[in-house]
Amino acid sequence: MGRFLALILAGVIMAPAALAAPRDKLDGVNGVPFGATFEAAQKQLGPRAQADTDPSDAKIRILLVLRADLFGEKVNFNYTFGDKGKLSEVYGIASVPTGDFAVCSAHWTSMFGQMTAQYGTPDTSKKATLPNQTPSESAEFRFADGSRIEADLLGCLIQVTFYAPGR
Repeated sequence: MGRFLALILAGVIMAPAALAAPRDKLDGVNGVPFGATFEAAQKQLGPRAQADTDPSDAKIRILLVLRADLFGEKVNFNYTFGDKGKLSEVYGIASVPTGDFAVCSAHWTSMFGQMTAQYGTPDTSKKATLPNQTPSESAEFRFADGSRIEADLLGCLIQVTFYAPGR
């Protein structure tokens, strides 16, 4: 009986990863493939893409795109081109300026629903309530080519980060 219960519990704990749909490749973000050059990305993104004129590391170039669409929300994107000059990471931040955690959680639920509709069940996910009833959730979607998406909610801040293979 104890062994049977242990197997059932192991199945329940492992179920989210086992149910995740196989995903081959993450192509990039907003039509810009991972590995693209700064100039190619700037051309693809158009005039809304502005170069970061004061990056913290001179070897890294960054394109900023403000108020772009991502899973039904307006986000500010940061396209990062590593020291080899190729797109390696993109993150988008949606800040729901209400301070009302129920409203913020509703925005997260909507975005997360669209992510799972597009990418399937996440490989990992966590949910917690921090002090002052601050909601915290995170999920990760992994791809066979080594790319991944990390999505996080912390209070009224939502961040979605897209990583190129090998990052």
